Amino acid sequence: HFVPHLGDVVVVATSALEGQGVENVLPVVERVFEKWNMRVQTSVLNQWLTEVQAAKSPPIVNGRRTKLKFAVQPKARPPTFRIFANASEKDIPEHYIRYLRNEMRASFGLEGMAIRISISNTADDNPFAGRRKRGGSRRRM
Repeated sequence: HFVPHLGDVVVVATSALEGQGVENVLPVVERVFEKWNMRVQTSVLNQWLTEVQAAKSPPIVNGRRTKLKFAVQPKARPPTFRIFANASEKDIPEHYIRYLRNEMRASFGLEGMAIRISISNTADDNPFAGRRKRGGSRRRM
């Protein structure tokens, strides 16, 4: 049976009465555990981000083209990725985030994994935003 809300979950058919398929459970669990702990290098992730954007450009938000600048994986369990852009997460349509998630599954072999993606606006993360410029004490000649 297909269960849409479970997405790409790995299913292992077993029978407790017949004892069939039980030998297939542990190898699948080991494979899923290995994927669950997988880390993607930042350079590989950023190359992937460039390729994904070339295949399908991000949507235009508030009349401006969205630029996905770079990505990192701050956490492995569950696979969590943070993408820095010139727009916030609420501005990027859910269908594009779903596209990124599905491409990530296909590219990095994360089928059956719950992948978390967060989008951060680089302007919001600037620690110097809102500070006044100080007048320099340099003398001009």
